[in-house]
Amino acid sequence: MSILKNVKAKILTAALAAAMPVTLLFAGLPPLPAYASDPDPGTPHVVDWTITSSSSGSSQAQKELSQTVTVTVNFDEAVNFDEANLADDFVVKIYGDEIGTGLMTAMDLAANGTDGNNYMQFVISSNTSNSPPTTPFFGIRGGNLTIEPAAGTSIPSITAVVSPNDALAWDDETFKDQLIDTGVALTGSSATEAEGLTGSTLTVTVAAAPKIRGANWFKIRITPEVGAPYYDPDATTATSPSMLPTIPDVAEECFAVHSHSFYSMTPTSTAAAIASAITASSSGINGKYTASANGGVLTITQTSGFSDGQKIELVPYNYTLQP
Repeated sequence: MSILKNVKAKILTAALAAAMPVTLLFAGLPPLPAYASDPDPGTPHVVDWTITSSSSGSSQAQKELSQTVTVTVNFDEAVNFDEANLADDFVVKIYGDEIGTGLMTAMDLAANGTDGNNYMQFVISSNTSNSPPTTPFFGIRGGNLTIEPAAGTSIPSITAVVSPNDALAWDDETFKDQLIDTGVALTGSSATEAEGLTGSTLTVTVAAAPKIRGANWFKIRITPEVGAPYYDPDATTATSPSMLPTIPDVAEECFAVHSHSFYSMTPTSTAAAIASAITASSSGINGKYTASANGGVLTITQTSGFSDGQKIELVPYNYTLQP
């Protein structure tokens, strides 16, 4: 062998020897699993939802009978539905009572979905035109809505399009105590800063009255001069014990405005009801706020417990703000 060939052979041998440990190292690793970021590949999951309330008509009876709560639940992939068994695979409760039983006997439930879509809907509707004090009547009471599987931790009637043996994952914690949006809405919020002996004053307009009967929950949010906004834990009032013997845990630190007569409520009367709830006692909410209404415009003022630079805001509290 020539000197040149001998040198080339040694170089090649050295190169292969250097590469071999690296090659063996990677060859010894197991392959990465498919869907490494998904602990449950192929199984559909709930990602989010919306809850809307509505009623229509011109008469009290028409509005009573048209009260509806619509829940749209979105999934992370397309699914197919066994419509014949869909409703039976769920237990839907408001204020602790299953739809059609207890305090919810004036309600009907429908569950529906279309094959190939990545969402479904629950429609809770009134089956009576009765109004309080005549019973039964449609009312969401505390408004905390829970949707549970009838059994287990999945919904057999909802399966993945791409893998029909995989049922929708859903357990008792998936959709629990979500506060229903009653349709009440505010707009045009503007607040002054607290300074010295003068608290923050808020003006805000009621843009829409409640669409259904039940508790409308509100919180007062404080934005400090420095730091993150927070809800005032003292901005609470007692609610009607006859309609709400207990307050849902998720409505703590809220105060309630009851829309028993939702069919006749307007933005103006809703503003007056909010002001009345805030000033329910002689000193307002725990002595910290006063409120008045002029037309549909609310004025709320801090009276104690404030610090310089704070601003207040009135917030309709429902599922969209729940942690």
